[in-house]
Amino acid sequence: MKEIQFQRLSLYGRPIELQFTLNKVMPARKQHIYVFLFLWSILFSACEKEKVENSLAHEAFNPEEFRIYQNELLPDSLLPLVLEKNKQANENHDLALEMMLTNILVNRSMLSGEYEEGLGLANHFLQGVVQKGDSSAIYQAYYNVGRLYYGQGLADMSLDYFLKAAQYPMTEKEKCRIYYAIGEASRSSNTVEGVNSEEYYSKSEEIAHSLNDAAMITISCFGQSQVYYAGFDAYKDMHLPMSKGKRDSLLYSTELLKKGLSYDPNAKISRAALGLNYCALKELDKAWEHIEYSVTECLKIPDQTPIGLNILSSYYICAGRYDEAIATSEESYAFAEKRNKKGDMCNSASQLYYAYKYKGDARKALEALETEKRLVKEIESAERSLKVIAGQIEHNTRLKEEELYLAQVKETFYRRINLLLFSACLLFLLLLVFIIRLNNKNRHAYKELVKRSREWAAYNHPLPIREEKESATEQQPPTENDRDIIQATRERIVQDELYKDPTLTLGSISKLLSIKRTTLSQAINRSTGNNFNFFINEFRVKEAIFLMESDKNHPPASRMSMEEIAFDSGFNDRVSFYRAFKKVTGLSPTDFRKNL
Repeated sequence: MKEIQFQRLSLYGRPIELQFTLNKVMPARKQHIYVFLFLWSILFSACEKEKVENSLAHEAFNPEEFRIYQNELLPDSLLPLVLEKNKQANENHDLALEMMLTNILVNRSMLSGEYEEGLGLANHFLQGVVQKGDSSAIYQAYYNVGRLYYGQGLADMSLDYFLKAAQYPMTEKEKCRIYYAIGEASRSSNTVEGVNSEEYYSKSEEIAHSLNDAAMITISCFGQSQVYYAGFDAYKDMHLPMSKGKRDSLLYSTELLKKGLSYDPNAKISRAALGLNYCALKELDKAWEHIEYSVTECLKIPDQTPIGLNILSSYYICAGRYDEAIATSEESYAFAEKRNKKGDMCNSASQLYYAYKYKGDARKALEALETEKRLVKEIESAERSLKVIAGQIEHNTRLKEEELYLAQVKETFYRRINLLLFSACLLFLLLLVFIIRLNNKNRHAYKELVKRSREWAAYNHPLPIREEKESATEQQPPTENDRDIIQATRERIVQDELYKDPTLTLGSISKLLSIKRTTLSQAINRSTGNNFNFFINEFRVKEAIFLMESDKNHPPASRMSMEEIAFDSGFNDRVSFYRAFKKVTGLSPTDFRKNL
């Protein structure tokens, strides 16, 4: 097989590298024809893609056509349009559209390495959704900020945001993704304790199996494999003896990678890790197949070119091909330097140091080491600046969360107050209705009692309503003599108005009628069922009713007082008058007068 490599082919301003093989026995002319056709197809596709992008930029905005850029790099030509639409979505409170466009911009920052710009957008979106209180959007906002911090190498800060994101409701697929992210961040973190990365990788794999998501199963297995990789760098430790424990860890890590690749054989990150595992185990023949595939795939994406070249350089160092390792690392460094990706530059400088060291060129190895140290300081300085900015953003976000919490508490308080006021008003209205109905019922009853009392007073018959009666079985029926005595007594009392005398007694009446005191008392008891006092008070109450009726049409100022009515009716005090009136009629004098 003959290997042909085309490097630095430019497609719409983006350098890419293509590598493929042609059969050695194929005639040269045919080879040129196939190469020409292959390049023409790529250029034609690029032109078509540019036409589509131009049409998207000038035609009416259709969000569905932009969804692909949540996973692919947004072209520079569409960036102003997406930024403008994202601003409009925020102003119009279109949360769904704003979240999609923010995801596109964050994804662009991740792929292009412009983390600070993406971090500003992501934090602005986070503060907005925290204020609005949308739980699903808050999850996505925290996740985006965590991704951007992780992309900058700030694993500790990214882990904090990933853990916050995991507290909000999400779909099973999102849960699978966030568990993997927590596993990655906790594995890379040096300071955060209490978070088991392998546990979160396992959770992610379990959910991925339930969703039958081959890609997530593979990536979860990759995460677990890195836990057992135990920080072993194949090209750094190639001349050191390997302990049995470390070898067992590498073998288990290799099995996990194989398990993941059985679900998705084309996962380049897992293929690269498996190739490096084989390099560490000094099984270079097995390593090359996976290294070649992952490097080829990385070189297709400009932002992953330094990663692919560094993987290839690691293989060359392990294989003892130091000149090729140096050339590859220098190319990787130059590419990363153009894009200002200091992390990739630092990795390339580290590989240059080991390649020169093993080659025996101490001077150049020292130069590479100094370059690596300088880059590490620059990265640490940038990280410190980012941490300051992140701290300010975190403070602002916390203030927004506190404001939201206080607003929710205030809203809950006022809602409860309103509910209590409504309940109190409703209870008051019900009580008022009850009182009015009861009052109407009482007034009706009072009117009825007044009517019956007036009829009784007018026609001079015994009041049908009496209290303190003896039971019918114990009361003796009146005799004819009893009826005669009562009739004579009534006539004499009415004729002489004896009831108006407060000092009137049973004895004084019996003397007037020349009847024995006991005989009169028995006649009253057997005829009326009441004692003498009640018998006399009935006449007095009738007189009081007559006085009230004759006085009712007078002006209030000229009406008789209750004391005057009481004394004119024969009562010697107000208390006995009220007691007797209530006992006879069932109403107090005041209530009786009101209902006349």
